Amino acid sequence: MLDSYERATLLLFAIERLTSAGYVHIGLDHFARPGSPLARAAEAHQLTRTFQGYVEHRTDTILGLGVSAISSTQRAIWQNHVDLAAWERAIHARRLPVHRGLALDHDDQIRRTLIERLMCDGRIELDQLEADFEIAAPLYFERELENLRDMGDLAVYDSATNSIETTSLGQLLVRNVCMMFDRYQQASGERRFSSTI
Repeated sequence: MLDSYERATLLLFAIERLTSAGYVHIGLDHFARPGSPLARAAEAHQLTRTFQGYVEHRTDTILGLGVSAISSTQRAIWQNHVDLAAWERAIHARRLPVHRGLALDHDDQIRRTLIERLMCDGRIELDQLEADFEIAAPLYFERELENLRDMGDLAVYDSATNSIETTSLGQLLVRNVCMMFDRYQQASGERRFSSTI
């Protein structure tokens, strides 16, 4: 089984092949046609990310309808039953087929914004995060920024510009960087959902 760095090497090869064929690499393993709405959003740093991948604009509400579908609003995230029989039982009983969910608190919203910008732009200006959420980011993320020093090959915090930016390698392994800011990931110590690359 390949480790993250070996997978990153393979992804670099794929990026080279697809970009030489005319596609635009917009992030992770996602590509778009030049001039497409997705490519234009990436170029303008207006890209956003949902559970389905990169999209060109944010919506406040995503409703997932099928088995294992994930829904989100500004205040909550929930997932439908992953087992078809359980999902069908809930539907037949005229209940929402929700398996698990989370009401987002203020900290969740701050971290979601930070992670989204790193995933979409490879960079976040913490001044904007401070203005939006009324926090002092270097103090709020003191532990995470300290840990980021050990990941200098993936991302760096620049105190002069009050920003976090991923390196070229970090753009490919951005999930590794984002996991440091995911309090649930840190609490569980387990990898959840997608592979890091």
